[in-house]
Amino acid sequence: MLSIFRTNQLPTGFLYIVYLVVLRLPGYIFPDLRVKSTYVGGYFANVVESWFGNNYWALEIFILALLVFQAFLINIMVQEHRITREVTLYPGLFYLLVVNSVPAFFQATGPLIANTFIIYALWQMMAIYRKPACADSIFNIGLAIGIGSLFYLSIVSLVIWGLLGLTTLRAFKIKEFLILISGVITPYILVFTWMFWTDQSAVLFQNHFGDHFGFNGIPYVETLMDYWVNALMLILVLTVLLSGRVYMMKQNIPIQKKISIVQWSLLFLILSFIIQMNFEWEHWIIAGVPFGIFVSMNFYHLKRGVAESLHMVWFVIILFLQFLPLLA
Repeated sequence: MLSIFRTNQLPTGFLYIVYLVVLRLPGYIFPDLRVKSTYVGGYFANVVESWFGNNYWALEIFILALLVFQAFLINIMVQEHRITREVTLYPGLFYLLVVNSVPAFFQATGPLIANTFIIYALWQMMAIYRKPACADSIFNIGLAIGIGSLFYLSIVSLVIWGLLGLTTLRAFKIKEFLILISGVITPYILVFTWMFWTDQSAVLFQNHFGDHFGFNGIPYVETLMDYWVNALMLILVLTVLLSGRVYMMKQNIPIQKKISIVQWSLLFLILSFIIQMNFEWEHWIIAGVPFGIFVSMNFYHLKRGVAESLHMVWFVIILFLQFLPLLA
């Protein structure tokens, strides 16, 4: 199966649709198997979810289209900035695999939409390297973080990543820091203005900040699903940590700096759980973009037979977990 995506022909990426439909097929055949997400979404996530209400199929089609769109964006970004030495469709493919690895992830609208803005922030950050005039790109980085955090508040942790990225890719300038921060707060100013005008500002502060910001522990590991999430995260984190030299091997300095930017984004997205009130496993969706990029690099360097086998085992586990409620 992987050999189909081991190509640089972007039109082949439309097979992502088939891949994703098969991966999520149990929930299409038996809608009752679809696990209801228990995470608490940001203000914008609540708005989007209210549009769909109880329309199961409309939400499924929306998420399917969103994920395919994100997979294409990741591939284009990776190819444009030459993050990998090989041009394949693997980055988008493994992003889809990561964010569909747990049944609870399937309808977590807030984190899934927020990933679009993480992709854009990464893309804009890598674009500012050796670019003399880039105030617009820096502002867009902040804007993407700000809008993304309105879908899922923990994304705001990328503000620190953004400041770190500026010092990594460019000479220190306080003006650029201020431009980044202004981008972050702009969507909040606009939303607050509207909410204040409609006498709903208290609702915004309570529903978005009061219900989201803070830390009240990590879910207990009790079920098979809990063990799977923890094992998966541990494997992914260890894989990325132990493969650092592989990612940088035979890459020039500009590309190494861009790879380090993706690595730093992964660190801050993982650590963001300490500011997320009512933490649920769906939180790990926001680490899907950097994980997808790095895991794709690992799979490319494996022997084809080994890569195919590991991918198939991962794929089958995801299908099995969706049928698990029938076995209870």
